[in-house]
Amino acid sequence: MAKPIKFFKLYKKSFGAFSSAYLIAIVFVFIWSYWADSWFIDTSFTPNNFYENLLSGNIRLIITKVTNFPLDTRQHYSSDGTNNCTSYLLWDLLNIIVLLPGLSQFEKIYGTIHTFCFLGLISPIIGVTYFVIGLIFCPDKPIYGIYLWNCVIWGYFIAQESKHGATLNLFVNRKWRIPITWIPLFICLISSLLFNDISVVPAVISLMMGYLLLLIKTPILDLLLPPSFILRFIENKIFGNDISGSSILFYHHIKYYPEVSVKKGKKYKSLFSEYPGLPKSKSKLKSKLKSKNGKKGKLKSSKK
Repeated sequence: MAKPIKFFKLYKKSFGAFSSAYLIAIVFVFIWSYWADSWFIDTSFTPNNFYENLLSGNIRLIITKVTNFPLDTRQHYSSDGTNNCTSYLLWDLLNIIVLLPGLSQFEKIYGTIHTFCFLGLISPIIGVTYFVIGLIFCPDKPIYGIYLWNCVIWGYFIAQESKHGATLNLFVNRKWRIPITWIPLFICLISSLLFNDISVVPAVISLMMGYLLLLIKTPILDLLLPPSFILRFIENKIFGNDISGSSILFYHHIKYYPEVSVKKGKKYKSLFSEYPGLPKSKSKLKSKLKSKNGKKGKLKSSKK
């Protein structure tokens, strides 16, 4: 069972150093783009633009846009008079607020430098996938927005949560439940209805990447990302050879998670399930036993 209050409890936990610093920098970029009409980041692209630049051999521009398209601000904040910039700014800031605890949890599990490398790698994968699929379904629809990182990160965690039987209760009687895996799809549909220029295709691609990440993380992404000994070498150069195996507290709740603190193969502990340490089948069994015990207690009290 997933309760909304459990999500807000994530903000009481420590935030990752990279997650905090990077998202704070993005907030300043978005606010500056909102106030300065003549300054914006133009990194969005359509499948047709991608194809034209590929034919013309403009590889440098392709790499720049495919890597940085989530940071585009021209589509939302350009002064062409067609966009409601304030609503887009609130939308982007809301996405950053939601992304912070998820990215911090990801950083806690896999390490700070590993998360930095992963975020730099997943954007080109999404971009190239959208180019291939978008040529058929939406060749003139641009891809951009930090909400796509949200889809990847929370898609990964929700895929993990579904293994632990986490659901969202709609009513007090707990009979109507939604599998937590479907919640991001509803959010994507609502987003595409609220904002006409936001395509649902890249959002679904990003969600699928998050879901597939659970299956392909170890065999494929570990080959694409730098090896663990290289990350440890970089950290030793930055912090010295006396770096400990635990997280480093920077400021209050902001922590740096070194590579040596990452425990590969450690069992995932659910964030939203009623029984975090148990898999789906056992958590269901415990919830049934709990409900039966509750009914027995009520019968005994009524007999008295």
